Amino acid sequence: MNAGCKGAIAMLSVPWRRHCQGTSSRRLLFALGQTVPSARPHHPPAPREVRARLQLVYIAPLPVGGLRCYTGVGVMPVKNRVLIVEDDPAISRLMESNLLVAGYAPVCAMDGRQALDTIAAHPFDLALCDVMLPELDGFELLPYLRERGIPVIYVSAKADVPSRVQGLRLGAEDYLVKPFDILELLVRMEKVLARSAPAESRLVYQDVTVDRDSRLVSKGQEQVALKPMEYELLCMFMKHPGMVLTREKLLRQVWGDAYIGETRTVDVHVAALRKKLSWNDQLVTVYKLGYRLEVPA
Repeated sequence: MNAGCKGAIAMLSVPWRRHCQGTSSRRLLFALGQTVPSARPHHPPAPREVRARLQLVYIAPLPVGGLRCYTGVGVMPVKNRVLIVEDDPAISRLMESNLLVAGYAPVCAMDGRQALDTIAAHPFDLALCDVMLPELDGFELLPYLRERGIPVIYVSAKADVPSRVQGLRLGAEDYLVKPFDILELLVRMEKVLARSAPAESRLVYQDVTVDRDSRLVSKGQEQVALKPMEYELLCMFMKHPGMVLTREKLLRQVWGDAYIGETRTVDVHVAALRKKLSWNDQLVTVYKLGYRLEVPA
């Protein structure tokens, strides 16, 4: 079993962890940060309550040694291209495996010079960079990454305050100290990418259009009147078609971290969106988890 699979299993509760031990990495099923025990094709299916709660993602090796991610309804849409600059092969593989599971498209470089060659040949949305690198260290590499508009998160064992301050002052977006929790890394990546991504002024899904400059929503030729939270909720779904958005995540993103209330609020607003946009089939409920805006066929 590879390091990425072991890392994912380590994040599970004890009963699930025991279930997964000994499972071949090429048959491991992931679910956005969790692992499903029924890992081999001929094993009994996972318990019904687990299948209902999780969106299954199958990991299969490619001929070139990479991984391809599948959901129960097809290939997982890739989010962003991420450059991993890390000279420790075990850590590099761990990060690469977990990023693939999360839907990113990672590319690894083992030293600063290889990273320069890689960014010269391919565009990237984010770089995860060690500080202590051969050939060209992380601090020396940063200007070249910033020159190409690539935001940087340092992931380094250099935990002293002067190093962290230096990295941030040079222009890094964040600094994460090893050893780190992969879930924390994914959240930090999400925040950096959200800050760095240019806002789309126009969102389109089938016959529904959102003009974010004027905050007008139209379905076909008719305008649709939405309340402020209904509007923000609609934008969240339209920016992430095909992704399961949990009630908790929707509360944080739309209502804010300071909101004190129940997740039932999300259900009420989703019901209003379905009614106003006639989205009973498009905006589906994922049992005990949240909602997903279906990807148009």
